[in-house]
Amino acid sequence: MPWRALLTDWQAGREHYYVLMEYRLPRLLLALFVGAALAVAGVLIQGIVRNPLASPDILGVNHAASLASVGALLLMPSLPVMVLPLLAFAGGMAGLILLKMLAKTHQPMKLALTGVALSACWASLTDYLMLSRPQDVNNALLWLTGSLWAVTGAL
Repeated sequence: MPWRALLTDWQAGREHYYVLMEYRLPRLLLALFVGAALAVAGVLIQGIVRNPLASPDILGVNHAASLASVGALLLMPSLPVMVLPLLAFAGGMAGLILLKMLAKTHQPMKLALTGVALSACWASLTDYLMLSRPQDVNNALLWLTGSLWAVTGAL
């Protein structure tokens, strides 16, 4: 797309309007929103556990959410797509609650080590689920990588 079309007469050409307003802009806005939400989630977790080194991946929250979403995708394929984020959230929260129960203290080192161990367990269970159902793994991988391909300007 030429810069001139972007800066001056972008509404003159329907294809430029479609590319910008219906295709690129919604994906850009959603990516910015999701990135900001992940940053806020990381700061909240660091504040809750009072450990500046704590992050969702070290504590195993990411892998617990991945396990919940992959389990739902592979074991219940007819589940509505709108339910998957809720299940991923529930899985992440369950992983965080289990971490707090197993660590029992607020010692940063013990919390981090327990989180890394749980993260490895969640990741291995997720990998096992994907390896046990290779015919359905494409949807799970698409979900885990966070693709924006289905985002459009339509509400």
